[in-house]
Amino acid sequence: MLIWSTDINAPGCPGEVIDTDGDSTLVQTDYDYPGTAGMFGWSTYEVQRDGQRCDHQYTDGTVDCPDCGVTAGEFIAAAGDWLYDNDGATDCTCSAGCADCAVRVEPVKCSDCEDPADSAGDGFCLDCRSWNNGDE
Repeated sequence: MLIWSTDINAPGCPGEVIDTDGDSTLVQTDYDYPGTAGMFGWSTYEVQRDGQRCDHQYTDGTVDCPDCGVTAGEFIAAAGDWLYDNDGATDCTCSAGCADCAVRVEPVKCSDCEDPADSAGDGFCLDCRSWNNGDE
């Protein structure tokens, strides 16, 4: 299990990722925000413009989305905000809890394919890659 922590004494570093053995990795640049936040549940799908629905399939959040124009800066800022707001987040996604973290996470099921793939709870299914919350 991994834990996100903002309780560090490293000027200029927003936080660190700590594993169950206590080893840690500093996140040193804002370029690392999308990937780091993504390990804990954040998704580029959470960043949308002007009511558009874009799945951002050609970006990992570190480059502009060619489909809708959301910039890398917008993704990085959103991921950074998420990291600052979610100190203590874990990467555990088990529905029954696990021995390492005892966290219960109820997966959101996709209304189209019934898989628990809508991890962000925003209506976008990562498995069938469709918006399925009725707001289409």
